[in-house]
Amino acid sequence: MITPRPEKGPQNETNEGVESQLWRRVLAIANTYEESWYQDRSIDPVAFAKRHPEIPHDILSQELRRLRDELVSDHPESVAPTQAAHRFSIIETLRSGGMGVVYLAYDHDCNRQVAVKKIRPEFRNDPLVVRRFHTEAELTAGLEHPGIIPIYARGVDSKGEDFYAMRLIRQDGASTLAMAIHEFHES
Repeated sequence: MITPRPEKGPQNETNEGVESQLWRRVLAIANTYEESWYQDRSIDPVAFAKRHPEIPHDILSQELRRLRDELVSDHPESVAPTQAAHRFSIIETLRSGGMGVVYLAYDHDCNRQVAVKKIRPEFRNDPLVVRRFHTEAELTAGLEHPGIIPIYARGVDSKGEDFYAMRLIRQDGASTLAMAIHEFHES
């Protein structure tokens, strides 16, 4: 549930009133979104935000995505597989880290190998880890830089497990980015 933002320091009374009014409206829309989500788990928060052009789109869509992630992490058993779930077939485990496992997978839509990251089994029911995983995927997908691996898709597989797919980086024996850079300069 979204809570109104706290007031920050002394402000002009007019701005304070407008800001409070905005957040009250965002809260009301978020409550409506939450009710709608319980009826249809696939409801898109960004599309829902577009129904309310009177609210700045970036603010409302960000709050609704945050609420959706919170709802999904609180009710993981109720999330249906996404379309992207059938797109990827896991081949083997590549690496395991703090909260996730990265797999070599096959992308049936594009006929290529990709890397798919999922939450480690022992953390799949931890709402904080699930929320962190969603945030990681969303933030990474929003970045474009040669040093950042692009995200191809994000979703829930047929087992109800969150995942995101990304470009597969072949390291030819290098186990870290630092080692890959070192090997590049050595050759």
